Amino acid sequence: MKNEGSKKSLPKKIGWFIILIIVGILGGVGGKLHE
Repeated sequence: MKNEGSKKSLPKKIGWFIILIIVGILGGVGGKLHE
């Protein structure tokens, strides 16, 4: 039971990580274009 709960929460953390990375890359590209 405990293992299933941790497996379900893991994808959410990975998803947030991907979103943060994408936002960071887009922000960096946007900053370069503005310069």
